[in-house]
Amino acid sequence: MFGYENVPFGDGGRIPLARVEKIIIDAIYTGEIPLGELGGAVESADARLLKEYSELTGNRRVMNAVKELLKC
Repeated sequence: MFGYENVPFGDGGRIPLARVEKIIIDAIYTGEIPLGELGGAVESADARLLKEYSELTGNRRVMNAVKELLKC
């Protein structure tokens, strides 16, 4: 598991929250969101983390899609 950060919640608790880069990777992996609709999210994402997360999947389709998104 990767791409989550723990944020404070309630009385001293913490909750894992997906980073925008993780959401983009999951969207590409599942194919539920067309790549063209990810533009705004990609603009706010850390390109280095996005590339790193794509490589962690080990999925060539995801890695190639991230490369294409980062070219835009």
